[in-house]
Amino acid sequence: MTTQKASQLFEDIIQQSRKLKVPGLDIEAVLQGRRKDVEALLDVGRIGKQGAESIASNQVDMLRNALEDFRGVLSLQAGADASRVDASHHAAKRALDSIGELADIVLKSQAAALEVASRRVRESIEELKSQLNNQAPKPAK
Repeated sequence: MTTQKASQLFEDIIQQSRKLKVPGLDIEAVLQGRRKDVEALLDVGRIGKQGAESIASNQVDMLRNALEDFRGVLSLQAGADASRVDASHHAAKRALDSIGELADIVLKSQAAALEVASRRVRESIEELKSQLNNQAPKPAK
């Protein structure tokens, strides 16, 4: 479901809910809050998808590089042991660097998704506080 479809769905529900009159309950505000929740979940999903795509793309590149490095090690002449050792060290370092890059991508993707979800939770708490304050009985004078 896209953000646009979710927004339209909630707009339709809000239009229908305006017909309902529940004393002390602002149905429109409640539904607007839930719409924001769905939009935040869609954003989290989008961020996760982008992170997965980035990881997959990088893994393909890293595999290609590792195979090229391996081919380079195998192509060295049998008598060039020092060159093979250097090439092997280079290939191993490159592979470890690639693993570090993947870990960074995963961490950034997870942090971005968590930030979206955390922000929406904070907003929901503030919305709930506001609704409770608006519904609190007024002191008698």
